Amino acid sequence: MGRAKTLLPFGGTTVIGATVRALRQGGADAVIVVTRSDDDALIRWASEHEVSRVENPAPHLGMLSTVQAGVAEALRLARQPNLLISPADLPLLQPASVAMVLAALHRDNVGLALPTWRGRRGHPLAIAHRWVGEVAHLDSQVGLRQLLTLHADGLVSLPTDDAGVVRDVDTPEDYAQLAALATVEDPS
Repeated sequence: MGRAKTLLPFGGTTVIGATVRALRQGGADAVIVVTRSDDDALIRWASEHEVSRVENPAPHLGMLSTVQAGVAEALRLARQPNLLISPADLPLLQPASVAMVLAALHRDNVGLALPTWRGRRGHPLAIAHRWVGEVAHLDSQVGLRQLLTLHADGLVSLPTDDAGVVRDVDTPEDYAQLAALATVEDPS
């Protein structure tokens, strides 16, 4: 993207603000944002918006290290949490999609749930508490896909009409397209 994308304006809030709003409205009890130690603006934003924050001590190790830092913090805060894992740049994500994956964890034999849009896997990924601890032991070269493979029999993919489960902000063009679609005004 060439610049910090999470704090770009989006529909009366920011890219991360819209994502966090969807997570909260969809049923997430708490939100943890994982930051780099030098991301002062995002650290400040998390504090101002009552979002828990943890630093990734090894961002050079890749995306899984970010997820692992967040999971470790979630385990520190709660004894047996079910987790949602989501990138911070899904500003079109709808609360109904979040609620759908959380509800799936209450079905028999479901330990992992994720939304799909037109056959593409999206976010958030819901992980039942019984498998949360395994995230710490995943291979950094494989990432969360390893958990999906290990527990394929406990994974449910949930089709949705919500393109927000896959539409993230990776380029200035992505941002311009998504910002043009933003219609919700929210001052948070």
